[in-house]
Amino acid sequence: MARELGPELANIVIDTLEPSQRSAVQPDRLELSDEHSTQSRHDTEAVRGQIHEHILQIGGNVSHRVDGYWRKRLKQTAAAGISSDEVDFIKFDCRQKIGIARDEERKRYDALLEEMEARLEKRFWEEKGNLHRSYAEARQLWGKFVCQKVRKQAKDMLCKIASYYRAKLEREVSGRMKQEKDRIIKEMEQIVKTAVETGLDCAEVPKCEDHFG
Repeated sequence: MARELGPELANIVIDTLEPSQRSAVQPDRLELSDEHSTQSRHDTEAVRGQIHEHILQIGGNVSHRVDGYWRKRLKQTAAAGISSDEVDFIKFDCRQKIGIARDEERKRYDALLEEMEARLEKRFWEEKGNLHRSYAEARQLWGKFVCQKVRKQAKDMLCKIASYYRAKLEREVSGRMKQEKDRIIKEMEQIVKTAVETGLDCAEVPKCEDHFG
């Protein structure tokens, strides 16, 4: 059976048989070690995916392969005293169980597909929300950076303007002070000159009176 149906499909078929039915096909099944059985249980999901692919691939000719297998089994079990009715019953039961297994696998994988689609859709919306939040944070950081840069540029510009007008004011004040100083000096010189001239005039007046007297 393993050679005719493939090891995975053969194991599924044999596992679904009744104990009395397994006796007819048990010699054809390989004995698995505990280590292999444990590993198979761990890899059940991966193997089921491969089995599902295998079932879909052989779907069209499974019946033909099962018929060929049972024709061979009829020849092999004829000497063992197993009746053809029992073989036909096992054959019919296997076909039913194969169909049920195929339907169950299809339903199971449809459910897994829906679950995966829902999970992927949820993840998509979560990633989209995270992307929007990251974009908003990036815009906020960029705006903060631009504001800081603009404030720095404005501060530098104001410092330059203040420095320019401070220097201009200092030059203006220095110029005004020099002009005022020069004006005061001139006025003082004029006052001194006037005072000197007035003093000389007053000193000459008595002499004139003495001359005329």
